[in-house]
Amino acid sequence: MGITKRIPPTEGKAYFDGYTRDRLEDVNDEFEAAAVEVMSPSFGDQFEVTRAPLMGMTYDEKSNAFELSLGEVDHMVFHPKEIAVIEEEDGFISELEVLSDDDTKEIVHLLRSGPPAYPYAPPPSPGG
Repeated sequence: MGITKRIPPTEGKAYFDGYTRDRLEDVNDEFEAAAVEVMSPSFGDQFEVTRAPLMGMTYDEKSNAFELSLGEVDHMVFHPKEIAVIEEEDGFISELEVLSDDDTKEIVHLLRSGPPAYPYAPPPSPGG
């Protein structure tokens, strides 16, 4: 069972850069994927990303922006009012919630998975 932690802006860069360095940059048999759910007072509840490899996350205090690097796309939240995570006993972040200054709530669901599948390549044709 995880515990909820609020990440103050003054600690955001160190916390998320450390998580990226310690958990995502290591080569091991465990990979993480993310789904990003956006809950907006104007647009309703929508999934922006349903399952993408999580490459890293960071917070830039100077521009007040939180960034997720997801495979081939980056997801950014500018001017977050609050960032909270659910951190499991082993340090894995299972959920991340970012509340923007316009009251849009972004919930990032993180999933543990095995190594990514290799793209399918058909077998070579006989005799050639």
